[in-house]
Parts: sequence; structure tokens; C-alpha cells
Amino acid sequence: DQAIHHIICDGESTWFGGSTGLYYLVDKEWKYHGGFNTNITELLVDGDSLIYGGFDDPYKSVELPYSENNIRFKYAAASYVYPNNNQYRMRLRGYDEGWSEWTSETVKDYTFIPEGTYTFEVQSKNVYQKMGTIDSFTFTIFPPWYRTIWAYGLYLLMVGCILYSLH
Repeated sequence: DQAIHHIICDGESTWFGGSTGLYYLVDKEWKYHGGFNTNITELLVDGDSLIYGGFDDPYKSVELPYSENNIRFKYAAASYVYPNNNQYRMRLRGYDEGWSEWTSETVKDYTFIPEGTYTFEVQSKNVYQKMGTIDSFTFTIFPPWYRTIWAYGLYLLMVGCILYSLH
């Protein structure tokens, strides 16, 4: 029948302010063992077109034309003790060299992504420095029309026609 209204952790001690009193954590060796998820909550294209809303896995592969290669990912951690202190690192496999530095930002923008297949990954850590799960999202960006196999075939045909007419 009690509720905890406030928790203060200063690295050496932990205080809990509850509905019936103030409590102090005595066990200095206590460690946070709870697990939590990191979730990609939205995938937006060109800042306004919602492609993925964060619920369940996408039921099909996401394929985007080259004209929609400006992408914004939004994400969150399901760790609710001081949620503003959650930190995130992310990478776009196939584009980034490695993980980013830890940041409190919950949005990552990528602009002018070249054609290819990519996997966005994000991981979080909470105020206790406990790592959350890694969430990922895979998508493909098609090449522009002038770099497709059909365009190259047309270029080859045009060169052949020009060479034939010159002969």
C-alpha cells in the first residue's frame, strides 16, 4: 500500500521518498539486475512520412526509392528510473564505421544515403549503467533510375547504335 515518489542515487547512497516515509538503501553491494528493452519507435522518411511506427516487426522488407533517402529514426529505452538520464548509441551497418558515442538524443537523422541494404541498430543504458537490448531495423534503398540495370542496358544500346551509324 505504499508508493515510491522519488529516488535519489548519488553513487554512494540511495534514498527512496515514499508515501509513508523516507528510506535509505543499506546494502552498499546492491546492483541493478533488471533488464530492459531498447525500442525503435518510429522511422520517418523526408521528415514526415511514417514508414514504421514501432509496433511489432515490420511484416515485409522496407524498400525505398532513391528519392526518399533522408531518414529519421526515433527510439526509446524502457527504463523508467530517471528516464532523462538514459543514454543511447547507434550505428547504421553498411554506412557507419562503428557505434556512435553515447548521447541522450532520442533521434538520429541520416541524409543522402546511397543505394544499398542497411541495418540501423540502437542500444541504451540507464542511470545504473546497465545496458539495454539492441533493437534493429533493416531497409533497402534502391538506386536512382539512371543507375539501374535497365538504364545501363539502354546506355549500351545507345552506344551500339551510335557506333553502328558511324560505321
